[in-house]
Amino acid sequence: MRIQKWLAAALASVALLATGCGSSSAPSQDSKQVATDVPASFTQNCAACHGAGMEGRSAPNLTKVGGRLSEEQIKNKIANGGGGMPGFKSRLGDEEVNKLSAYLASKK
Repeated sequence: MRIQKWLAAALASVALLATGCGSSSAPSQDSKQVATDVPASFTQNCAACHGAGMEGRSAPNLTKVGGRLSEEQIKNKIANGGGGMPGFKSRLGDEEVNKLSAYLASKK
């Protein structure tokens, strides 16, 4: 039973890493421009794993992430990834990472 749980977790992690939690296409230079609508940026880049309502799917629930992590910690996680999450610094510009982290930090 324990091996089955471990195997399921390992397969889920591999699937998560393979999908990259965002669209599978490489970003164009235009896609690095800051989205004027931060929730739309969340939907485009984060909702595949975190859920459209931030409720969590294959990744953690973010509805109250600002109560658990500081804005700086959120910014670091978005940019560099970790714990199964891919980093998005090559996909998003600094300004968009900053706006997303501020938006998520406000969720308390």
